[in-house]
This record gives sequence, structure tokens and C-alpha cells, in this order.
Amino acid sequence: MLEHPLSVLKFGSSVLKSEDDLPVAALEIYRELRKGHRVVAVVSAFADTTDRLLQRARQNFDAPQEASLARLLATGETVSATSLGMLLDDAGVPNVVLDAFDIGLGTRGPVLDAEPDSLDVAALQQILRGVSVVVISGFAGRCGEGRPTLLGRGGSDLTALFIAHQLNARTCRLIKDVDGLYTDDPRGNASDAHRYRFASWSDALRVGGTLIQPKAIRYAQRHGIPFIVCAAGVGVGTKIGNGESKYETGQASRDPLRVGLAGLGTVGLGVYRWLVRRPEQFDVVTILVRDTNKERPGDVPTDLLTHDPRSFVDKPLDVVVELIGGTDTADFLVRHALAEGLRVVTANKALVGSTPAYLERTNGVTERLSFSAAVGGAVPVLERVSRLAQHLDIQQIDGVLNGTCNYVLDRLAEGCEFSHAVREAQDRGFAEEDPTLDLTGKDSAYKLAVTAAVAFGAILDPESIPCEGIDGLSTQEVQHAAQSGLALRLVARLTRTAHGWAARVAPTPLPKEDPLAQVRGEENVVVIRTRDGKTEVLHGKGAGRWPTTISVVADLLDLYRRRTAGAGGRVLTGAGSGEQ
Repeated sequence: MLEHPLSVLKFGSSVLKSEDDLPVAALEIYRELRKGHRVVAVVSAFADTTDRLLQRARQNFDAPQEASLARLLATGETVSATSLGMLLDDAGVPNVVLDAFDIGLGTRGPVLDAEPDSLDVAALQQILRGVSVVVISGFAGRCGEGRPTLLGRGGSDLTALFIAHQLNARTCRLIKDVDGLYTDDPRGNASDAHRYRFASWSDALRVGGTLIQPKAIRYAQRHGIPFIVCAAGVGVGTKIGNGESKYETGQASRDPLRVGLAGLGTVGLGVYRWLVRRPEQFDVVTILVRDTNKERPGDVPTDLLTHDPRSFVDKPLDVVVELIGGTDTADFLVRHALAEGLRVVTANKALVGSTPAYLERTNGVTERLSFSAAVGGAVPVLERVSRLAQHLDIQQIDGVLNGTCNYVLDRLAEGCEFSHAVREAQDRGFAEEDPTLDLTGKDSAYKLAVTAAVAFGAILDPESIPCEGIDGLSTQEVQHAAQSGLALRLVARLTRTAHGWAARVAPTPLPKEDPLAQVRGEENVVVIRTRDGKTEVLHGKGAGRWPTTISVVADLLDLYRRRTAGAGGRVLTGAGSGEQ
């Protein structure tokens, strides 16, 4: 198997004020997955939860034991961590939720202000070999006698740094409600507040006490663990470590990206609802729909709606999000936006896969066109394959990329008739109203073409890819395979040849222990094989509102980060001493 760097992310109560903020954490986790990292997410309780639990205990009980109090307060983190895990499930990101007992997080010192001193590293590493994301409830541990302890106010910072150190993580990011460490509170009246690009341990202790747990800073200093303090969704932050403090002047544009949203179906509505919750980052200027008279959810302002593509593209926009489907109107929108120098985000694999101009690297279009959601949904197929292709000799990519076919094949194996299985898939949201592209294998062929172009610069005509769907299979054929211990799956394959890349889509009988055989419903799986015999398996949900939404929004956040990361300006040294 290929190695994956580890990122540790900590989400504090200032970020996770309530369950409504969980998508913010999910997208930060997904950002790391797109880089090919595995993730440990350390989660604090929702805002005010710990204070409310503490107040209730003191009001109702005269002298609660410290161990009982620790057990009570730790439930706040359990709720938030478990809620994040369930949201990741909905978004199609496989994960495991653990607590201090599960990971063997041992502590020493006072029950309510303990220090971590042990971790079951082997067990945690074993879990991370099987799943890409582990969510851990922070703030709590276990003493030598097995009783619960707390790591003090802000203790999730310490948990994150301790785990990062024990697991030798590549990155540890403490995600807060500000975009870094400042010389003064930037939300106050201090006009001379400067954000540190890099802060020394001593400066972090001097000015970061209300933002970062001082005990955590001292732990990081003792063990030489650099870490980053940043906000969610932005491209800047403060690195804290050993060295001379530096801060930067100048400010990149923090204006929200002006978004034109084409399509308000299942995915479009999910994207819209996420964007309007982040008005500091995104401003939805206009929404293109096929019928403005159709009844819409009450949270969609009717004055944003238009059915006229030309009126839509004439609005003052920074980015067009194309989710309207089909190819005619979509092609007009994308071509017009690109000609005007706008950015475009789309999930339309039929459009992208069948249009060489959108995929060729030499024309500059691919730098302004983002289409991660076109392949794999919440499975970061394009990002991971592209990164691996830069460093490794990939020989073959096998994928099960169509949830409709997965569902239909499973029902046929159970004896269901083909037409009835398709209707069931539609009723369950796994199949489109017209499932022809899915059932004939053309959907998978488009995805292969996109993957080949993005990862290897190989332009394949999807219409020329040998393609056999499942529409010609009978219930008896599928049942016979199942009775023989095999599972039929629609496999899309890219193979390196002496002349480039060959592609094929066809139903394939597989041993049931094969990763390609184990997907169900809307799940996708991709197996990447290199020349030296190493493999990588990517797995998760590939269709539906939330898996596709998370991929589309991740592309939009990448655009916003590029804007905020452009905060150039001079890097000033000696920031801690006031030198300018």
C-alpha cells in the first residue's frame, strides 16, 4: 500500500458553535483528503456546552466528585465528535469516531487539569490504515486507574498537539475563529494589530493566551512541534515554532466571491444553502433555473432566479457554478464564462469528458475550470490520481464509478427483475429520471476520459472507449455469478500501454473479497496500481446531494483560499519587538 501523510486538525468551540457549523469542519477534513492525507480531527464541545454542564452540576449538587465532574463534562465533546462523524457519513467520507478510552490516552496530574502522557499509537495507526478519517473527542483522558480526567480549559489544543507528536504527523492545524495570531485583538479597536506569519514560542505565549491554551504552547515548545493557527476556509494563518517572529503587511482581497449558480436541483440547492451560510466568503448573485414559476424552497429568494442564460452570464460574477446538467445550455454557460476570464466549477462529466478543449492543458482553460465532482463525488479521485502521477509510475486504474449500476446488480443477484430494480434505484435517489447514461456505461466512460486527461494529459474520446453496460444483463446471469461466489460490477479500467492509455468499461465478475466487489449503492471505489506493485484504494460515496455538494464547495473554497492567500506585502522581522 502507498503511504499517506497524516494531518491533525483541531476544531474548537469558537468554530463549532452548533451542529449547523459541522459542514465547516467536514470541508476542512475533505481539503486534507484531497491532498492524499489521512486525518485525525480533534473536536471540542459545541459553544457554551461545557459551561452549561458545569453550571448545572454546581447548581444541582453540593460537592460533585472531580472524577464524576470530568465524566460529565467530557460528554460535550462526545456529542460534537459523534455528530461530526455522522455528517461525514452523510457526505460520503468513511470515518471512525473514537474517545480517550478507545485510543488509550493516558494522563497524569490533577483530575481537572491533567497532562497527557501516553497513547496507544499502534492501535491508532492500525485504525488509520483502514480508514482515512478518525474523529476524536478532545479535552479528556484517563488516569492510571482508568478514571476520566480533563486536560484543562482549552485542552483540545493540547490533545491535538500530543497526538500529532505521538503519531509524527506532517501537519497540525488548530482551527479557530480568526485567521491567525495577532499582536492585538483584530476584532477590537486596535488599528495597529498585525497578523503574524510566523510566531516564536515566546511571542505565542505572550499574545496567544486567550486564543491557544498556554499549556499546549509550552508542550509544543518542549517537544519542538511546530503548528499552525488559522481559520476555516481561508488561505492564510500563523505558523508557531522555533525562530524569529515575522508578520506581514498588505492584505489580499477579502471580498466575497460573486457566484452565479446554474441549477437548483438536488445538488444545486445543497450548494446554495452552504454558500449563503458563509456570506463573508461567497455572495450568490444570481441563480439560473429552467422554470422560474416552479415552487421553490422558502429560503431561496425569488429575485435571484432567472431562466435566461444570457441574463445570467451578464451579471457581475467572479465564478460560475454549473449544475444545470445536460450539455447545450451548460456548454454555452461554461464557454461564455471562460471567455470572460471567469472561474468555473462544474460537476458535469458528460460536458467535460466530451469536450477536449476543457481538458487540454496547453490552452489555459484547465487553470480556470474546476470539476472535481465530475468523478467520484466525495471520493477525491482526480486529486489523488493527479498527485500520484507526478511521482509514481501508475500502470492501471480500476474503478467502480456508478452507484446506479451497483444497486441494480445487487438487486438482480437477489432475484429482482431488471426494470423493477431500476425503478427502485430511482426511488432511492441512486438513479436519474433517465438512467440511460448509467446503465449503458457511458457515464463511466466519461469519467475515465476526465481522469486520463487530468492525471496523464491523455485526451480520450469517450465515444470511442469500448463500453458495455449492464442493460444487457439478465437476472439469471447475475444470480449465476453470485452462486459461483462472484460479484458482478461495472468496472471502468485505464491501462498504460506502449502507445499511451487504453480504456474500457464492462461488467466484470469479481471475487467477493476484491475491493471493487464490496461497494454498495451510491458508493464508488478506485484501485490504483503502480509499476512497483504498490496499490491504493479510494473509497466513499460517489453520488447524491451531500457527496457531490462537498466536492463542489471544496473547489469553491480552493478559489477563495487562492484569493486570501495572495496577501502579499513585505514580510517584517522582529515583530515581537515592534520592529517595522
